[in-house]
Amino acid sequence: MHPPRWSLAVGILAATASGQLCYWPNGKDASLVACPVANGTAAACCFADHYCMSNGVCFSNTDLSFYRGACTAKDWSTSGCPTYCDKEDVAGAVLRAHVGIAKCTNKQYACQSTSNCATDSFEVPVGIMLSNLYLKSDIGVVSTASTVSTAGTPSATATSVGAGGATEATCTSTPAAAAASSGISTGAAAGIGVGVGAPLALAAGLLTVLLLHEKKKTRAALSRPVYSEIAPTSPWAKSEHTTYAPVEIPTQAPPPELPSDHRGRHELS
Repeated sequence: MHPPRWSLAVGILAATASGQLCYWPNGKDASLVACPVANGTAAACCFADHYCMSNGVCFSNTDLSFYRGACTAKDWSTSGCPTYCDKEDVAGAVLRAHVGIAKCTNKQYACQSTSNCATDSFEVPVGIMLSNLYLKSDIGVVSTASTVSTAGTPSATATSVGAGGATEATCTSTPAAAAASSGISTGAAAGIGVGVGAPLALAAGLLTVLLLHEKKKTRAALSRPVYSEIAPTSPWAKSEHTTYAPVEIPTQAPPPELPSDHRGRHELS
């Protein structure tokens, strides 16, 4: 019995990089997750829940964008580090944090924004999604080998391998970018870079990844207990005055009676 093709893809693409520390281009520690080693002895690092590409670029599955993350080599001189936007003399480069990659032309890209295309542009080779923990968690056994073109052509190609064989779909990339921030939390972290369109034809590939990711989050949300919050009574709703019962006075009071031992006033004659 032959192993399924998706398991072969995992075996080819997956490489253990757990426990490795990550560093920004300036040598400072980066709270990112090391990717499987694709080419070379070092590995790129991406934010948790994001996907790793074999060309060193990271892919945000929440806002469909590419960015350069960190590297497991502190000096960034080791083969395998994502050497994009990592030098101070490159327009839009960021050395202390991640940086988005913007699409200029079919083969050229720039750091952060297309406004830097005329000054400093570079090529990014075609990348293959590496099977890391987050990719496998999102897609399960539906699709484990995907290729996304981040350079060379104006389109992104996704290949899904499942029980029914391999299917391929293509979508057109559109330029989009934003400036990288100096600090960003893991939950809010999203690689800022070139946006990728998602037409219906991509349902067999990248959309499968995204939809399953959303489905997983929905299941997690439904499994949590729901508590009903009851707002406390506002102190301003309470009465600050004491209520007294009205006192009724009879309309016809009985005439006053003199005591039996009362003596009248003496009159002088």
